[in-house]
Amino acid sequence: MNHDLISNNNKYLNILEYKNYGFKLKSVQDSSNSDNFHFSVFRLSNKKIIVLEYVEYLRDNKFESNDYFFNYLDLQLKDGKKVEYQFNMSFDDFFDNIPKINEVELFNEPTEIEEKSIKYYLMNTNQLSNGRILK
Repeated sequence: MNHDLISNNNKYLNILEYKNYGFKLKSVQDSSNSDNFHFSVFRLSNKKIIVLEYVEYLRDNKFESNDYFFNYLDLQLKDGKKVEYQFNMSFDDFFDNIPKINEVELFNEPTEIEEKSIKYYLMNTNQLSNGRILK
């Protein structure tokens, strides 16, 4: 499925595939403070596959702030094996397949244009408002 960006004027990379796992994990500090973890995966037109881990920080049961963490999913491991993401993976298979950072041969972070392309896509598909993931 091709998720071309709306009027991107070649400023952004196109999203070729997208999988939204949604809200999957919660870290609870106490009864009114928690961190909610949402996961989405994107294949961009430069062939890179990137996971977005979106975290909402709730304090006194109200939204306080959020963070975006972007990482590549197709990785070369130190033992020579490759980790390759498949878009038909269940969340459990996806999560269990993520290697520890010390197992990765070379760790690179996604580029600014890759991150901006994902945020642009989310805004133009009404999944991002005021910096917060809606779905």
